[in-house]
Amino acid sequence: MGKDYSDCATQQLACGERKTKEEYIMSTMTISNSPSISRPAASVQTAGVLTSIAAFFKRVGTAYERSEAARKEAYLAEAVDLYDLEYRMQRLDRESAQTAAWIKGF
Repeated sequence: MGKDYSDCATQQLACGERKTKEEYIMSTMTISNSPSISRPAASVQTAGVLTSIAAFFKRVGTAYERSEAARKEAYLAEAVDLYDLEYRMQRLDRESAQTAAWIKGF
């Protein structure tokens, strides 16, 4: 009948356009919802586990940020006068600058 293109490097189309073997194979493939083409169960489980781990670390980070903000507010609230408050604010700024410099070292 027709020519078998599985052994040919290119396929001649009716309109004169040429496709390579890989382009021909990709153009004839169809995506379906059948279980044989879907991702294996192991990769789905791995993706679910990684998503759970990422969500956990996000919650831990958010909780840390909230507790750190509460700690700073409580420290500033202990100031007895305006000068003490300004000193405490400068001290917190210095600490955050030192932390930022330390992190940049990585």
